[in-house]
Amino acid sequence: MFSLNQIDKDHVFHSAKEVCLLLDELISSLNQGRSCLAYPKRKSIEDIIYSRNMQILVPPVPNDTALSFYIHSSKLIMSLYSINMSSQGRTEITSRQQIECTVQWLNEAVMLFTLALQQCQQLNKVRQGSCLTTMSAAQR
Repeated sequence: MFSLNQIDKDHVFHSAKEVCLLLDELISSLNQGRSCLAYPKRKSIEDIIYSRNMQILVPPVPNDTALSFYIHSSKLIMSLYSINMSSQGRTEITSRQQIECTVQWLNEAVMLFTLALQQCQQLNKVRQGSCLTTMSAAQR
């Protein structure tokens, strides 16, 4: 398997297949990076309560409160949950407050991910077109 981590600035590609694999991995990595910023992974209240982020706060957060910090696109978001244990032993959210702060460089990061992805996809289309041209010329 070909990996982006194996490439240094002096790497010499020996085949078109190597370039294609690198481009595919680059597109996949850009998609994953952009998705992480644009669509944060949802966490259960239990995941939030027992997360490392909750454990490092000093003084500790009260037992009936949970805090969640996450990035959503160009915003840093903090959610505060008031929680209660039900009679069945389940954690219930009694209220939720949220505060958002726009972070300009996050917006720029999402935009740059998108632009890089578009450039790679255009390069991929050119690559696919040249492969088809080469294959049809070889069949003649």
